[in-house]
Amino acid sequence: MPLVILECKITGNPPVGISRKMPKIYRAALKATATGWHDTILERHFTPGNDSRYRFEPRNQVYLHEIKPFQGTGQGRYVKELLKGQSLRWLRTFFSVTATQKQATLRMTAPTYFEHPFIGTFVDPRTGKTKNITHQPDKPAEVTQVNEDDRKSLMAFARSEIQLRTELALRGI
Repeated sequence: MPLVILECKITGNPPVGISRKMPKIYRAALKATATGWHDTILERHFTPGNDSRYRFEPRNQVYLHEIKPFQGTGQGRYVKELLKGQSLRWLRTFFSVTATQKQATLRMTAPTYFEHPFIGTFVDPRTGKTKNITHQPDKPAEVTQVNEDDRKSLMAFARSEIQLRTELALRGI
């Protein structure tokens, strides 16, 4: 399963009086960061220009010139990771976030064709011809890619979350 690593390192001693609260602060900040990734950065993978921001595997010509223009819905005709939008709807809807003081895990459920695409031979019911599919792009890896801009925004978000929660703990709220 794809993994996103933020190189987040917390140094120094915690402020006086809240050292016991720091694990809860870290856990809440990491959970908020994972939720922030889900709310903002996941959407960027399904928008126009996504192939210039992220490294997607090339699609074959049949898919690009015959399937996408005719079966794509809305932007699904042009955007590389999108066809009818079902995978995006599932990823946005069926998710859960868990966190410890050292890591946060975001689990998303996608349709079967997204996680386990068909590779093999089948007979086309319209033409009766045998077709062989040898390769499918690794869509979960493509969707969970984090480029340098994403990493910087996530680091800034995590930093501000920890700072805000620490200040609130110091004030006793």
